[in-house]
Amino acid sequence: ERGHDNAGDGGGDGGATNYHLNPTLFTTTISSCVSDPNCRILYHHVGKSGGTTIEDTFFTLFPPKLKSCCGPKLMGRLSDDTEKRREYCAAKFSSYQIKGGNVEGLVKSCLYVNNKMLKADKNKTSTSKQKKKKKGVEEETSRAVVLTSYREPIQRCLSSIHQLCNKNLAGRSNATLAACRACRYDVETPVWDKIVNMTLDHYEGVEAVTRMRLEHVQVLSIDMIDINSFFDSLREELRPSGSVVPETPWRNPEKKSVCSFSMPSEMMKA
Repeated sequence: ERGHDNAGDGGGDGGATNYHLNPTLFTTTISSCVSDPNCRILYHHVGKSGGTTIEDTFFTLFPPKLKSCCGPKLMGRLSDDTEKRREYCAAKFSSYQIKGGNVEGLVKSCLYVNNKMLKADKNKTSTSKQKKKKKGVEEETSRAVVLTSYREPIQRCLSSIHQLCNKNLAGRSNATLAACRACRYDVETPVWDKIVNMTLDHYEGVEAVTRMRLEHVQVLSIDMIDINSFFDSLREELRPSGSVVPETPWRNPEKKSVCSFSMPSEMMKA
């Protein structure tokens, strides 16, 4: 699934930029956003796809760390709480563990919020003469870079299984516990099929994000195995400006003490 998205390697209105296909454009798109006070980075956090490392690195660069979890609960908080929505939208970097189909609406909302705040700030600081728009002068506007990450599907599915079966077992259902103890696809098959379907849903979400076409928005996608290479490149790109990209250790390692799953061909075909 290298360079998997159908949006190609363009940028902006031309489609999503994939790091593997165009690492230079990918990196300069991020660095340009970093240096632009009117640009924000919104990360679509797909579980088990390097999201923790991306969050740790960018939140170190751009504190404070805002909670990215999860789904309808996070969307509900942002919808119900105007101040919370403003806080997330105004942040230089924010992360969202939500379905890919919800990302476009979120981005539109944040562009609206940020443009409204930008206009309010200009009105506070401008004189009456400055408020008159000069002919030929483009008005400042908010823009965004939307980043999503993904992982080779079989590896991602296995990682989800290992998390399900080897962490936080106290909260699992009896069927899940039985499946994990057996650690075989032919035992409690619906449990395993549910994980496969969840994996497919995640990839459909990534595709939905890479197909976004919004004015003043650039979309980026990156394979988990390229994350270290990207941060190395960004570190060099930002060094002259004095921005220090931390070398973030990978965490949230997989555990296999209860179940080290071997995926049969039936699951791969799904």
